[in-house]
Amino acid sequence: MKKILILYDNRGYVAYSLLPDAKGKLNITLLKKTFEKAGYVVETIGLHQIRFPTVYNDWYVIYPSSEDYGLFYKSFIEDILLRLQMDGAILLPRFEYFRAHHNKVMMELIRTRMSEEYRTLSAKVFYSIQDLKELLKNPITYPVVVKSAAGAGSAGVALAYNEPQLLRVVEKMGKVKFNGACLTKKDQIRHYLGRIKRKILKNKYILEQPIPREKMILQSFVPGLENDYKVLIFGEKFYLLRRKVRKNDFRASGSGKLEFPQELGTREIDVLNYAEGAYRQLNSPLLSIDIAHDGSKCHMVEFQCLNFGPYTLQFSSCYYMKKDNNWITIETKSVLEEEFANSVITFLEKQGVYE
Repeated sequence: MKKILILYDNRGYVAYSLLPDAKGKLNITLLKKTFEKAGYVVETIGLHQIRFPTVYNDWYVIYPSSEDYGLFYKSFIEDILLRLQMDGAILLPRFEYFRAHHNKVMMELIRTRMSEEYRTLSAKVFYSIQDLKELLKNPITYPVVVKSAAGAGSAGVALAYNEPQLLRVVEKMGKVKFNGACLTKKDQIRHYLGRIKRKILKNKYILEQPIPREKMILQSFVPGLENDYKVLIFGEKFYLLRRKVRKNDFRASGSGKLEFPQELGTREIDVLNYAEGAYRQLNSPLLSIDIAHDGSKCHMVEFQCLNFGPYTLQFSSCYYMKKDNNWITIETKSVLEEEFANSVITFLEKQGVYE
């Protein structure tokens, strides 16, 4: 029997919807009906309502994530997902992709397992300014992009042109944050006095890491970009959005300068082919991928497999599919809930093909 468990969070969210009457969230009833039409037994329940030792062995689990400050609610979701997985539930997408959501360090670590064409942007992960200073003992190519682990829409992203500026940027990003939550002045003073006390007492045991302590990444900078591309992949359907870079800035994410290509040029075809390859390698039912094209080749900037914005699907008048090794345009409006369910169904029908 094909069984799907749909989990929603404490606000009733499984995923976002941007339609005016959606109140910000995907319609769970429509999602459930689409699965049931395909012959699945479906149960919907809130994360906070599960009562263990209820067992969901061999159930496929669709679940939300969270971007709340501090990622404390995301930590709660993580606990529930791991408990379900312990009983044999099958998470869609896999747990490491949940871990990589709103966590660019984990995303970069996953990238290291991909083929070389998806590792064109050099990335170094680190936890504190002390770790960074160790990294700086080896040459760094400037300018370099600095990213905090958590952040969306270009939040927590900066460009450093030299080592002093890099150190200032990292110290500023890490000083008043602990995993996205504010660290008060009182907390900072307490940590500082604690370090002095341990030094005076010659106590070599360090209970806590020194501030700043926000995990981050350094990523190669792609110069001269006027735009990048957002590609959403739902099953075999590809949705494409061009995002222009902000004025006097290097970032396109969150710029609000969005446009759907009127036709597929050589660059757009390169982007779609590149996105398709990433989709096959990551082996996830859904994928959102940000791609930069420097005029000669593509670079994967970031990706997410859940909880990403659906604008590119919901406001596009078409999608693209590959047929006989060519991309064809299908002019139609898509319904997020139906495409979400159908992409999962397609994935399960072909599961193992891309392993």
